Amino acid sequence: MARAGIPSEFYTLDDVHDLANFINRAIMVNTDLVALAVDDLKNEIADLEEEA
Repeated sequence: MARAGIPSEFYTLDDVHDLANFINRAIMVNTDLVALAVDDLKNEIADLEEEA
């Protein structure tokens, strides 16, 4: 990936594609982590409702 301060005309399409893939993977990982946290909270709520 081109470094900061290098004019954009020196970025290649591959650089942009690599950055887009990196951002996409980061979003997918964070989405998966949020989904796991929500599932844990649902389970915790269900456990608390059973105890009540």
